[in-house]
Amino acid sequence: LNALVKVEDGGFSTIVLDNALNNSDLSDNDKALAANIFYGVCERKLTLEHYVNKYLKKPVNTLPDYVRFALLMATYQIIYLEKIPAFAAVNESVNLVSKSKFSGFKGLTNAVLRNTIRNGVDKIDDSNLSLKYSVDKTIVKALVNDYSFETADSILKSTLMQPDIYVRKNI
Repeated sequence: LNALVKVEDGGFSTIVLDNALNNSDLSDNDKALAANIFYGVCERKLTLEHYVNKYLKKPVNTLPDYVRFALLMATYQIIYLEKIPAFAAVNESVNLVSKSKFSGFKGLTNAVLRNTIRNGVDKIDDSNLSLKYSVDKTIVKALVNDYSFETADSILKSTLMQPDIYVRKNI
């Protein structure tokens, strides 16, 4: 959570995350999960904000960064991580907010995340490439103008795919 806030303040994601993980006492498995959540929120920030905004009266970007990223992290876990129980994601985010100087947002955090679990998220229209792939509208517009809608869709889809891993033995 703190690493995401630092990136929002202008830090480089790889450097910020490396420093955070190196200075933590997390196990290797927990470091891998933290990295997954960190990069997942970074990659899907626009989409996650769209999902969270459904349950807020004011846009999520009007909240303090700490609270906003606590909501985005939990929403990412609820939607994209199958091995994390939804109640655990809610509990951890609510605890993070309640132990911070933003403890007044504890109830809001709980309510938004519980509504996300209860009501789910709306399917994003396939024609809205910006939200579908969490990419700025100007980039989508440029891709569609330079290529076609279908090619832009294919290019953006590839940005969220996990690359194959290959092992080569040096002899």
